[in-house]
Amino acid sequence: MTATITNTELAAFVKKLGFESLTDIESAAFIETADSFDSDFYLAGYTDTKISLIKLYLCAMLSINGVRRESSKSLDVMSKSYNYESLDKTYRWLESAIEKADSEGVVSSLIPSSGTGFGFMAVTSGQSDE
Repeated sequence: MTATITNTELAAFVKKLGFESLTDIESAAFIETADSFDSDFYLAGYTDTKISLIKLYLCAMLSINGVRRESSKSLDVMSKSYNYESLDKTYRWLESAIEKADSEGVVSSLIPSSGTGFGFMAVTSGQSDE
């Protein structure tokens, strides 16, 4: 039996984390990346359930780059606002969850470095008074 996750399962998990939906091509690419480790997962002796869980966490982590997290939604005017400051917490949680589930470090090479954290930066330019 091959352990896998579906686009629907990934979409539900990403929604649970509060992120906007992934495109079909993003979901497919992240799942394909996770599926490429199948032989390594089985060599490590992981059960199908554990493999599916690792894949779910990994795909969510890979999707963090560039996502927006919904911070509020108002139905009366159909407006949304987004919260950018909690991505670092989500990243650390997913990283910890993967490390716990993937005790053999099968996907550790795919875990992006968090660096100094996630943030939002706006760049502006001014005019010199020369």
